Amino acid sequence: MTAENASTHAMMVRPGHDAREREQFFLSLRGWINGFAEEVVKPRIRSHARDADIPVDVPAAPGQRFEVRRACETDPAYLLWGSMWASSQKLLWNYVGQSVEAQHEKLRQAFRDRQGRVGSLRLSPEMQLPRYLTAKDVHAMPGGYALDRGDDDLRAGAMYDRGGALFQLQANGGVMNDGRGHTMVAFLQDAFAVTSPRRILDLGCTVGNSTVALAQHFPDAEVHAVDASPAMLRYAHARAEALGVPIHFSQQNAEHTDFEDGSFDLVVSHVMLHETSRQALPRILAECHRLLKPGGVMAHLEVPYRYQDMLIDDVIIRDWQSYHNGEPFWGGCCTADFAGLLTTAGFDDQRIGFQPSTRDPADPNRGRFCSTGEPNFRYWFVAGGRRLD
Repeated sequence: MTAENASTHAMMVRPGHDAREREQFFLSLRGWINGFAEEVVKPRIRSHARDADIPVDVPAAPGQRFEVRRACETDPAYLLWGSMWASSQKLLWNYVGQSVEAQHEKLRQAFRDRQGRVGSLRLSPEMQLPRYLTAKDVHAMPGGYALDRGDDDLRAGAMYDRGGALFQLQANGGVMNDGRGHTMVAFLQDAFAVTSPRRILDLGCTVGNSTVALAQHFPDAEVHAVDASPAMLRYAHARAEALGVPIHFSQQNAEHTDFEDGSFDLVVSHVMLHETSRQALPRILAECHRLLKPGGVMAHLEVPYRYQDMLIDDVIIRDWQSYHNGEPFWGGCCTADFAGLLTTAGFDDQRIGFQPSTRDPADPNRGRFCSTGEPNFRYWFVAGGRRLD
C-alpha cells in the first residue's frame, strides 16, 4: 500500500520524505486496526449481544443497538480498539496538517494564479454556516468544514483532499479520491439511463473530487457545484482549474440555493446527507425537486446502511462514527425512510438501493445497481428520483 499513485493534480500537497513515511505509518496502522484488531473485537460484540438476547445477523432496533454499544463501552478490548482508532485519526490530521502548513503559501499563490481560467468561483462572505457543520469538527479534522482564517485560506480543502484519500486507505480512486463520482455516473446510467444532461448541480461538493469526475464523464454539460465552506470552495476551484475542468463553484446552503426553478437536468450529492441533520434532509430533497426540470433526475450517494455483519458493523462503523468521529447524523441518515422522504419531496419515480464502487462506468464486467439484497462487494447506498411533472 502506497501513499501515492501516478494520478494526482497540481494542488495536492506533496509530502517530503519524512512526511511520506509518517503517512505510510498511518496507512499501516489504520489497516491493522480495521483488520486484525477489529476481528478481535467482533466476538466481544457478539458475546454482549447474546448476553442481552439480541440477534446479531438481522438489523437491530435502535434500542437494542444502543444496549450493545453501552455494554461494549465497558469492555477493555473494545475500548482499546476505539482508543487506537481515535489516536490514528489524530495522527492522520497531524501528519497531513504539517504538510499543508509547510506548503500553504505556495497553494494560496496557485489559487490566485489560476482563478477563473476555465470555471468560476462565487463566495458569499455574509453567509452563516449551518450549525450541523460548526458544532463539531467533522471527521475530527481540526476546525472541520468551518475552518477559514480568511485571506484566501485553503487549509480546510487541502487537508480534506489529502487526508480524505488516506482515510479511505487509497480505496476510493487513489490520491484523486474520485471513485464516488465515477460510481455516481454508473448509478445514473444503470438506474435512470442518463446519458447527456445539459446542466448539472453537485450539492455539498467539498473539494470537488466527485464533481470533476462528473464533469469529465459529461464534458458537454454546464456543471455547477455548491458548498457552505469558503476554504473548501477556494481549494476546489483551484483544483478543478489545475485539472482544466470547467466548473462553476458558489458558496451556498444546499437547503435553499439561489438558482432558478427548473434550471437543472441533474442534481446530485456524494456523501453529503450524513453530514447534515434530520431537519435539513427533507429541505434538501425539496430543494432538489424545485431545481429540476420536468424529467430531471436527482441522485444522492451515501455511506452504506447495510453491512455483512448487521449488528456488529452497526456498532463498529455507524455508532463509532456518530459518537466519536464528528459524524452525529451518520446513524440518522442510515436509518432514514428515504422512500417516504422522496415521495414527500415529490419524487414518485424512485430508485433506492446499492451501487458497486467503480472507477470505470463503461466497464461491461462491473457490478450493476441492486435495489434489493446484500451485494458481496464494496458498494454505496444510493437514493434517486425523477421529477415527473
